[in-house]
Amino acid sequence: CRKNLDKISPDVIINLVALTVVDECEKNPNKAFLYNVKTAENLVEWIKTAGKKVRMIHISTDHVYNDKSPQTEEKVNLINTYAVTKYRSEKVVSQVDATVLRTNFFGFHKEDAERGFLGYIMKSLKSDTHFYISTNAMFNPLSIETFCDCILAVLRKPAGGVYNVGSRGSGISKGDFVKEICKMLGVSDKLMIPDNISYFETKSMRPVDMRMNCDLFEKTFDVRLPELKDEINKVLAGKIQ
Repeated sequence: CRKNLDKISPDVIINLVALTVVDECEKNPNKAFLYNVKTAENLVEWIKTAGKKVRMIHISTDHVYNDKSPQTEEKVNLINTYAVTKYRSEKVVSQVDATVLRTNFFGFHKEDAERGFLGYIMKSLKSDTHFYISTNAMFNPLSIETFCDCILAVLRKPAGGVYNVGSRGSGISKGDFVKEICKMLGVSDKLMIPDNISYFETKSMRPVDMRMNCDLFEKTFDVRLPELKDEINKVLAGKIQ
């Protein structure tokens, strides 16, 4: 890592490295620490000895929240290993000139369209298979395309600190998110199984409300974030026949 950084000598580092599978983090906390914290530590150590000014954009998560109503950046409530390691990584990168973006984004992986939350839903709908959703969990995600635009906004107007980055509005439950997708695709949501206790009790603790107040990001970087329905429309545009 250090040899590559020495060779490239970047002016900006965007840290996308993370172990984001919540259950895997809970099962293997050392692995979670290695990916989510140690990587950040290595990057910070290099920046400190780079001999020049290097900016860092660090991608974090809405999993650090678990309270009611859209939450501002200081209202942290950590309930699982994933959240703990990501929050710790935020503290690590704060030692240098860093912008931390807490977010939740959705979209299709170019190499594997069945990966991720949206991929799981689409795969289940396509194969006519029942799927489990914690229907009451609240969030306000962005499309991956819009999130990339947000990173560009940070590059254009550098500002350190921690910022929430999500869609506008009061958020949506994951159950209603799935229903909205099904509605736009013109298919039934009957395959969704809401909050199956026998399924979820074997899994890691998950936040029930991850909705973020994104006013600070909009104000600081002169960005107007989109509505969630528009984001879903944009992502599904190529999937609707």
